[in-house]
Amino acid sequence: MHEAPMVAALVAEAEAIVERACVSPQQIGITVGALSGMSPAAVRTHWRRLAGPLLQHAKLDIEVEDDRHADLHAASTFGLVLSYVDVDVDVAERGV
Repeated sequence: MHEAPMVAALVAEAEAIVERACVSPQQIGITVGALSGMSPAAVRTHWRRLAGPLLQHAKLDIEVEDDRHADLHAASTFGLVLSYVDVDVDVAERGV
């Protein structure tokens, strides 16, 4: 259950990016830290529950860091990171 607040923070971050850019997100990337103890399935479940109308149609791409290459000094190793927000370029360029 420790995923919920961390996913909520990523949802807020992604929503802020989308609102600021006035674009429609096509895909959103999340990286799960190798030593976070979080499962991609739990992250996806919380995301779908917490994401509002701005994000609910975007495809979610969840990548798990390889623990053999984990950087013990990087905060991302122990948590979640919003890797990218891929937007509809045609809509962004037209300003729609």
